[in-house]
Amino acid sequence: METNQQSQQNDSHVYELAFFLMPTIGEENLPTVFGDLKNMLSKSGAVFISEDFPKLLPLAYSIDKIIEHKRQVFNTAFLGWVKFEIESGHLLNLKEELKHSVNLMRFIIVCTVRESTLAPRRLHASRRRSAPDKVRPAEPAIPIDEEAVDKKIEELVTD
Repeated sequence: METNQQSQQNDSHVYELAFFLMPTIGEENLPTVFGDLKNMLSKSGAVFISEDFPKLLPLAYSIDKIIEHKRQVFNTAFLGWVKFEIESGHLLNLKEELKHSVNLMRFIIVCTVRESTLAPRRLHASRRRSAPDKVRPAEPAIPIDEEAVDKKIEELVTD
């Protein structure tokens, strides 16, 4: 019974943290800020699996952030992610620390799997041509009475 309680307490899961960093930190300070974020994760007991270094991207919509009692609007942000494994009990403490980080605009933590979930990139290959439709057999032609057609046309024209 005691080992069952220990396994529940030491129950670790794989999570992915996706985040927007403030664009005001600048490209030159980005490695330091990203390193600080990873240190925060490792201090919480996270074991890293994979990551994507943040890149400056335009946002689909503006994000408002209050900084020093002033509302600022941002149209770009550094987007990055980190996949890690952590004990479930430490996750709430980690979320609280992330909420108080001044360099984070937004973040989300999702439970995921250890395997890579990234879709493979496709090469720009030429589009495959679809096979031509099957040729339908020709339908038998309906015989046309040319004299009747000429007669009908004359009736319409003379009216």
